[in-house]
Formats: sequence, structure tokens, C-alpha cells
Amino acid sequence: LRAALLGGNVVWRYCWGHTLFHLDDLAFGADLRDMPDVYTQFKNRVEPELACPVNQVPPTFCGQPKLESRIGIRETLPALERGSLPLPAGIDALLAFQPQWSDLPFSEEVSFPTDDRMNSPVAVMDFEGGEAAAISRLEHYVGSSGSLASYEDRRNTMLRADCSSKLAPWLANGCLSPRLVFERVRRHEREQAADRSTYWFLFALLARDYFHFYAFKHGNAIFRESGVVPRRRKVAWRGGDEEFRLWAEGRTGYPLVDACMRELKATGWISNRGRQNVASFLVLDLDVDWRCNWVAAAGLTGGRINRFNMIRQSRLYDPSGEYLRHWLHELRSVPGDRAHEPWQLSEEERTRYGSAEYPPPCIDPSGFAGGGGVLGRGSGGSGSGGKGKSSAVVAARAGEGEGTAASTSSYPPASGSVWRPRGGDGGGDRGGADGSSRGREVGPKRGSEGARVETEDPNYSQLFPG
Repeated sequence: LRAALLGGNVVWRYCWGHTLFHLDDLAFGADLRDMPDVYTQFKNRVEPELACPVNQVPPTFCGQPKLESRIGIRETLPALERGSLPLPAGIDALLAFQPQWSDLPFSEEVSFPTDDRMNSPVAVMDFEGGEAAAISRLEHYVGSSGSLASYEDRRNTMLRADCSSKLAPWLANGCLSPRLVFERVRRHEREQAADRSTYWFLFALLARDYFHFYAFKHGNAIFRESGVVPRRRKVAWRGGDEEFRLWAEGRTGYPLVDACMRELKATGWISNRGRQNVASFLVLDLDVDWRCNWVAAAGLTGGRINRFNMIRQSRLYDPSGEYLRHWLHELRSVPGDRAHEPWQLSEEERTRYGSAEYPPPCIDPSGFAGGGGVLGRGSGGSGSGGKGKSSAVVAARAGEGEGTAASTSSYPPASGSVWRPRGGDGGGDRGGADGSSRGREVGPKRGSEGARVETEDPNYSQLFPG
């Protein structure tokens, strides 16, 4: 497009966009080298009105109308009237062409996509592309539905359309300006109240800026195996194509992960709570190279490393199992909260509830039961390449080692599945002296700012507005 336009009578100018704050308005140098790599520090320096310690709320968000705000966001441009921009001669003929699927330049034949939602569980809402649909959703969430007022309390609910804004797809594709979102939130604060919900919403919207500017600062370094965290030796990832396939297809045997991935496959969207959990599971539990995923989830941005306990997260944010049963047809008849750990069902119960087709857990579930413990204890693997032994099933892939099955689950893995202990055979510099999960640490060692922690903090992980 640029080459074609520059050949004519056109002046080409680049304009900064897509973020809440303009690059020139940040309190950092032009190359952002002095920008903090920790989000809270970034937030507090960029905007004093939002500054506060971790997990606290600034005093100005006190539940009263906030008539004035000094947050330094540039105003959006006024809407243009139809016909106010002159179009070049001959444009009508060009615009008359409407490309069909067959006109798209795929490198190989791609079948026309079909809408199979009639054969899938109902999505939380339909996502229609374009600016008009985006603004309609914004006005509904921030305005007519009153949902913004309950954002803090409901943002981690995964099965309701108005529990979070659902604006992420439109923001990501440029259909909606984050500055327009900010202006609508400010209107709510003037007319209704600036409270904990509006603060956490703005917290999430600014976190989107943080990742844009983080990528601007570090450039291609964020795609290195070690991210921006220096490493002395190469990491040996134990997970591979099979683990990635189980994860992508929603066949890991962990209901929360599987429900999220099946929702993503069917609709193209999952909640922020879901994104955080599936990302953590792929890298920190299945041990798949993070470059299939998300550098922040792998803990390779210099901050703390957050590993989520899949069982506890599932019980905490879907206590009745409603979300799991909505997306996992195999568990639809499993009663109450028993859907969180289907491997605990007896053979007779699996037959009675029709859940026999649901896959077994692809890694040892005892590693999650106590908040991150492991099945068996390792020996060696002290962080310098030693290998530990574990009294658990280690199967399915050649070279994975040998182990003895432990009778800790009534749901043993089927032949050919990928089922191995958490910890144990630490391998390389991630090996732990006791075979524990800290033997699989992939970032800075404990005691540093980037220490790995198992987090259940809802605010730290709430990085994007749904």
C-alpha cells in the first residue's frame, strides 16, 4: 500500500496509535530503556493518579463521583461526517470490487470456514467484527447494562457475557480505540462513581499499554528462549509435540484447561482467568517451550514467575463446575464439584455419569493436590544438571526415564498417554534437590525479585479487560 501511494501525489506520515498513552507522553526516555520491567512500578510512574502499592486502590477511587481527573490521556479525534474527506477520482470502481473467499491469496487451498456453533456449546456472546459492533458493546457494558460497577467482583467469572467487558478482540484488531474506552469510563466516573471497579478496569487497560511498551523496549529479545532474563546454560524442555497437541485440543485430562481450550477453539475467545491458567499449564506443568505460548506466562520478563494450581483455580473460580460442564460434554452429567477431579471417580461412577470418554490426566495430579506438592521425592538434580528418580508413572515417550507406578489415583493413564511426575527427573539447571516443583523453575532463583511463586492473587493476573 505504501509503495503504491508513494508513487502518486501522496504525503506519507506515521502516527503513533493503538495504545492508551502516546509514546511521547511517557515519563521515560525515547528508547524506553529507563522504563521499569515490573508492571506496578510502570503504572505508578506513568500515571500518579493511579499510583498505589500492589493490591491496593488509590484514595480517589472512593465510591463517589469524580468530576475532575488529571490522567494524561490525549483526547480522541472528533468523529468525521460522512463525505467530509475527499476521495480520489476513480475510487468508486475500485470499491465496487468485493473479494470472495476464492480471491484470497492463500499459499495452498483452504476450505471456506463454516459456522458450527449449532453443534457446539453456546458461546458467552457473539463477537461481530467492526467498529460499530465494538462501540455497541462498549456502550452496553459501560453504560446501559451497569456491568462496569460490578467489574471487581465478577471479572473472574468465566461463563457470563457481562462479567467482564469482552472488549479484547476489538482492541486487539484495532476496531476500538483504548482512548475511547477510557473516555467512556471517565463519563461513568463523573456521572456514577469512581470506585474499586473502575480502578481495576483502568488497571487492566493500562496493563495492555505496559506490554506494548515492554515489547518496544526489548525488541526481538522477547522472542529468545530465555526471554529478557540472561541464562548461563540452555534449557532442556521436556514437553514436545504430543503435550502441545493434548493442550491445544483440550484433552489434557485437567477440566479447567480443557474447558478453556475447547472454548477458545470453538469461539476464538477465553476469559483472562482462562488465558492465565492455560498459559501457565503449558509452560510450567507440561514443560513445553514457552515460544509456543507467551513470554510473560513463562516468567521470562524479569518479574516473578506465576504457576497456577489448576485444581485450586478450578474450584475457586468455578465452584459449582458449571463452566466445566458447559464446555466438556463428557462431564455434563457429573454432579456438583466432582467435575473438578474426574480421575477420582470410580469405574462404576464413570459409567453411570457417561464420563468414560474424558481423557486421564496427562501429568500426575498429585502435584496439584496440596498446592504444588509432588508424587515421590527426587534425589540429585541440584540445579547443575543432576537427575532425580521419582516413584511415579513415567511413560509414553522414549527417553523419559523409568519409574514405578504409585497408587495415588483411581484414574490411571491409558496406554500411550503422556503421564509423568511433576518434579523428580529435574534435568539440567531446572532440577530441584528434592524433586519438587522448584526444580522446574525457569526464571531467576528463589530469593530474587523474580522468584517463582504459586499465585492465587486475582489482581496480579488480571492483566487485560476480558
